Amino acid sequence: MDKFLNTILYLCQGGEIKTKLNKLLFYADFLHFKDYTVSITGAQYACIPFGPAPNNYDLYFPILVRQGAVDIEEIEYPEYSGDKYIAVKEPDLSIFSEGELRILATVKERFKDLSASKISAYSHREKGYKDTKTGKLISYFYAQYMKL
Repeated sequence: MDKFLNTILYLCQGGEIKTKLNKLLFYADFLHFKDYTVSITGAQYACIPFGPAPNNYDLYFPILVRQGAVDIEEIEYPEYSGDKYIAVKEPDLSIFSEGELRILATVKERFKDLSASKISAYSHREKGYKDTKTGKLISYFYAQYMKL
């Protein structure tokens, strides 16, 4: 749980829309699994309509809010609104290995300019997402096919 929460803090430094944050978590875990045969956070990922997301993610984000580790800002877009998570506390990077930090930095850099809708569309092209039925868990078997 510590790695999961600190990964969220790392990824939302400067703020991140919830939909995009879910995809960043997915890419970080699956890419680390691809290279090291273990995920960073230990989370399972579900196939949901807007792309892969940590299973039951809606249970984890409120923990960080209650702890005062992140703030939520509602963002209005022309067609919808969304929650932007902003890290208030610094992540504890000492709990991550060098390889984990490398993957986190790679994922954050690779997707920094993509909007939530663009990273969502990008994730829909992943074999693991395409081969998994909505509501089901995406197997880490699919990490070997990641496009990043």
